[in-house]
Amino acid sequence: MEFNDFGVNLARIRIKSNLSAYELSLRIGKDASYIHKVESGKINVSLKSILKICEVLKIEPIELFKSEKLKQQNPHIILHKKNTPSLAYFYLFKLSYRDIFHN
Repeated sequence: MEFNDFGVNLARIRIKSNLSAYELSLRIGKDASYIHKVESGKINVSLKSILKICEVLKIEPIELFKSEKLKQQNPHIILHKKNTPSLAYFYLFKLSYRDIFHN
């Protein structure tokens, strides 16, 4: 996953849902510029905020993490720098190590 994939995906999905960054920010209980900052990579987003964003956009969290590189390798894995799956990934998608590596 490239550094800006999350922000690009968030912007694309938000626009498709006909929501402004301002409106989405307010719907998740954040300040007016929060989503713009997340989309531009100026701030990191918490797991709690990711779940709130997904609830408002009516999407699964994986939609925010998709990248072209990962789609080519395995569309179900988010890797850390050391090529190990993120613990947040397992939590978000309720998967076990076996689900990912033994399909």
